[in-house]
Amino acid sequence: MKSISFQGNISIQDLSKKGINLNLEFKLSDDQYVRNILPLRIQNFEIKRLEWRDFIGKPDDQSPWIAHCYWNNSYEYYFAQDKEQFNYREQSPLRLPRIPLQQINQVNQLNIKTENVRTASVNKIKRLPTPNISNSPQRTISRSNSSSALRKQSPNVPKIKLSVKCKFLEKSWAKQKKDELLLEHETGHYLIGCLSALEFKKKVESSDVIKSNNHQQQIRNIFKQNLKEYIQIEKDYDEETNHFKDVEKQKMWNKKLKEQLLLYQCYFNH
Repeated sequence: MKSISFQGNISIQDLSKKGINLNLEFKLSDDQYVRNILPLRIQNFEIKRLEWRDFIGKPDDQSPWIAHCYWNNSYEYYFAQDKEQFNYREQSPLRLPRIPLQQINQVNQLNIKTENVRTASVNKIKRLPTPNISNSPQRTISRSNSSSALRKQSPNVPKIKLSVKCKFLEKSWAKQKKDELLLEHETGHYLIGCLSALEFKKKVESSDVIKSNNHQQQIRNIFKQNLKEYIQIEKDYDEETNHFKDVEKQKMWNKKLKEQLLLYQCYFNH
């Protein structure tokens, strides 16, 4: 059996680097449904368990799709020692629509419009200027050395605090609300968005953005690059599962998605 393309962005090694030594046993093989570990809370990040009643948007009767899941990611950040704040808002790039769920053999005949998108992500940033360290006795040293010296002298060095969200949008719709395998597949799209938000949080918090004079641009670049990667993962997900019709591949994706969620839970909650 061929493996799936998505091997994840967090591993046991990432836990070890944080000093987390856990004997993790992911009991996944007996459970084909990723929804059975939901809802899930990772710090203040909430992942909901989707049901068909959540797909309340008006279906597009002219669309060949059976169902469509929309989500968006947002985030805000601040530095632990800062008080004054201001907000910044930006619309992220949008993705093209995914391939329809039914009539897969007619894909080439479809007139796909670029305004139909799954992901409409918005950055909501609470940002502060770099904390002033001009009174540091090491101020004549280079910036990187000054930051290092300050860390050694004081445990109260400013740290970036990042809050992320992945919201399932109410415009998500379904023509058919009975098929559990289809619901599992649509949940997978939402969870890929959740993993995208969690990986973005991990990347920012493990970066040296605290040293940057332009936090806004650096974090924005990390967000855009990370979103681009997960949009590709969404495309791979549809192609490899044949839009949930390849049952074995769907199970493999379910297992990997669950594994990644549990690893992020351990990473952020310990």
